[in-house]
Amino acid sequence: SDALAIQVNYDRTNNRQTVFTTHRMPTKYVYNSLNQLIYQTMPDHDNMDICDGNNPKGLDTGLVITSVQFVNANKGYLSGYVKMNSRLNRGYLYTTNDGGNNWTKANGIVSGDFQKIQFDANQTYGHAISSDGMIFRTEDGGTSWDLLIGLYNPASGTRYVNKLTALFMGPETGAVAGINDGTNPFIYVTADSSKTFY
Repeated sequence: SDALAIQVNYDRTNNRQTVFTTHRMPTKYVYNSLNQLIYQTMPDHDNMDICDGNNPKGLDTGLVITSVQFVNANKGYLSGYVKMNSRLNRGYLYTTNDGGNNWTKANGIVSGDFQKIQFDANQTYGHAISSDGMIFRTEDGGTSWDLLIGLYNPASGTRYVNKLTALFMGPETGAVAGINDGTNPFIYVTADSSKTFY
């Protein structure tokens, strides 16, 4: 056995750390709202995907989970997408009433790839964002969803943003953040229930 392996085993046995690694490239960790690791990338390791095909009932085995929010011990919301082919991701939103054991897909809503979902504490108002600059809103706990046209106009195809990555919303005021043209970060805010952003 080599000297490094012997030293690592010695450290583990004696609850010490004398072996340190040096990384020059960044490691990325993503946690859900319960502070559980859901995604990890390290430049010198294979990518890790927590979902290994044994998903709770109702979740697609190909689902890439992008955001989870639990508003209490039982009620939770989840956003993600399924890679359909090399150019197409299909976004989905799910809800659970039993702490995540069973999930139900939201009907009538589809997007390129949902990045985040957020509900208020009363579980009435919710928002979901897509990397394609789309914002969706529900006022009935997720039963029905509306596409907001403040940052995306489906009639003309005009997109004011390219990638939405963060969402902080209340019933009346809120903000979204993301990246335009691949490099320019931005934040848009609303004060009228997401009808307009500035």
